[in-house]
Amino acid sequence: MSLTAIQQLFPFLARVALSETSVFTLLLSAALAQNLQNTPIEALTLRFDTRYDNIDGGRSRHRLQNSALVAAQVDLALGIDLAVMAVTGDRFQSRWSTWRDLNGDEPERMSLSLRQLYLERTFGDFRVQIGSLSPVKGRVSTSGLEDLGWIDGGRVVYGKPEAVQIEAVLGSLTDPDEPDVFIRRRQLDYAEIEVSVALPHNVEAEVAGHLLQDGRYVKAEVGWVFTSADDRSFSVRAEGGIELRQGAFLGIIGARSDMGVLLTGNTDYADRLDLRLTLRHVDADYGLFGALSEDFYQFGTEFRVRANGDIDSNGIVSWNVRAIAPLSVDLLPRFDAGLSIRLKLSRERED
Repeated sequence: MSLTAIQQLFPFLARVALSETSVFTLLLSAALAQNLQNTPIEALTLRFDTRYDNIDGGRSRHRLQNSALVAAQVDLALGIDLAVMAVTGDRFQSRWSTWRDLNGDEPERMSLSLRQLYLERTFGDFRVQIGSLSPVKGRVSTSGLEDLGWIDGGRVVYGKPEAVQIEAVLGSLTDPDEPDVFIRRRQLDYAEIEVSVALPHNVEAEVAGHLLQDGRYVKAEVGWVFTSADDRSFSVRAEGGIELRQGAFLGIIGARSDMGVLLTGNTDYADRLDLRLTLRHVDADYGLFGALSEDFYQFGTEFRVRANGDIDSNGIVSWNVRAIAPLSVDLLPRFDAGLSIRLKLSRERED
């Protein structure tokens, strides 16, 4: 896509964000006027995304898409929280609906489905969750399951993020093509155990084992974060996984830099420009766990560049651009450019 087209695209997406989501804009306005201190709601997130998506130069896909998210955490009683999340999209690893197909195909209906609904309680260093869970306990791993998906079951986490954490999950991931918590089929077919360790010199490591339907997976990750005296940051991460029955491999090497501060030396630009570079390989025999991972596109080897940043000082409106270059035969290139409107509110908990 030409530079002129890119320059024209962002104003167009901004108009879409305002014109196509009148209901969601009303939700944002209502949330802004809401005082969470007078409600049982601990946290509320409202998000709308719109993007231009081009696959294989428009020959495979050429479309404009929207997505929306509503999430809340509610304080019930006796230290028990209720977490809920509704997202658009018709399957586990997709939250997008095509509202205009530039190749002439029919648009898709945009509707929210309640994907996650679970109870959470903390007992000292233990955290227990039961219900339709978020697939991640905190930080999103590139090779981990998509964080807007679900696991129907239970999770126990022991420890502290700044030291050692042990996580165990048992449940169901039977029906990845049905996002509605009240409709999808369930059977006991998922288990995981993860051990995360925070090491000296800003190094963190994790080892994990996963069972997903017929797949048996072992994974390891290591990451390092460098922050200079003037708050310039840089991080690298390497991840690897093996499906034990097939011997199939997943490998990821990624780097991230806070380019806004790196280029200007001004911490006021810390959230204005974030750059990520990723080299990713997933064997086709790696199976379902690879296809349900964060931001999955296609099996094979690919190189990704992603840039994003906040437009306003409050972080409500942001932009993002992603380019994927295939390094394997028969894979397809992809380009995305989009805008996000996100409002996150929280109230202070009383001691």
